[in-house]
Amino acid sequence: MKKGMMALVLCLLLVFAATASASNFYLIEDSNTRRLTEDELREWQYEALGYVLNEIYARHGYHFESGSSYARYFVTQEWYRERPQNIRNSEILAELSPIEKSNERLIKRVRADMLSEGDENLEGRGLLPVEYSSEESGMEFKLMDVQSYRVMNVFSGPSNYSYRGANGRAMASSNGQIWVCGWDGDWLLIMYDMNNGASRVGYVNKKFIDNRSKLDIPKVQFEHRKATLRVDSELTDDPKKAENVIGVIRAEQTVSYLGGYRCQGRNWAYVEAYVDGKMARGFVAAELIQVKD
Repeated sequence: MKKGMMALVLCLLLVFAATASASNFYLIEDSNTRRLTEDELREWQYEALGYVLNEIYARHGYHFESGSSYARYFVTQEWYRERPQNIRNSEILAELSPIEKSNERLIKRVRADMLSEGDENLEGRGLLPVEYSSEESGMEFKLMDVQSYRVMNVFSGPSNYSYRGANGRAMASSNGQIWVCGWDGDWLLIMYDMNNGASRVGYVNKKFIDNRSKLDIPKVQFEHRKATLRVDSELTDDPKKAENVIGVIRAEQTVSYLGGYRCQGRNWAYVEAYVDGKMARGFVAAELIQVKD
């Protein structure tokens, strides 16, 4: 990445970190040590206040219902540490400090008042995206014993005509570790490590996989929503170190947002785009993508 573009991206990320703490850290950083006021809570949207309330619980490792919107939100927060399952939520709530209990009561009252007034303050402060994924489209890779008697050709998309890394020679071997995401038609979405510590995510055709009938692999479900980038951004097939650059997606270029992925504390958006006339799938920083409704 050129120095000028890198400086611009870093500048934008710093702006987002400073002005959009809801997506990266705490919604209200000191809600555990300061008594909140009704006026400041009234600045938030009704739905967002639900997350402000549950943030108080999340600080103590509260167990959120699996698959719920709160669970999906807080699991992406690096500070959130869920307590062991043998500790009940009632025990966790008993740990709240007097200030936290006071803030809990106030938030609940303000939300109740907003409902009774029929005003959810939709123009107020809301949540910024934490990661661009959903229960249906969030990507997950699992280590599997993929057997092949030959190296497997790897393409960035589910087609022989899509971009292929390593100057058109990207290959994976079943002698190494293979992480599997799922089937996209006749193509299997995988991730594997390379000797330099980087990784590559791509597709291999089913013809290369000898034990595919014995593997319990789901179909991938992608969103395929139109999106654009806020700035020119590098597309990579390496979510671990971002060393393999496929190309640059221009800010005005429309891409297809497929799903979200979190790797080593970093949020990615998995997209499909055309780079130098070839279809390619890869990752861009989730902070820089604008997904259209």
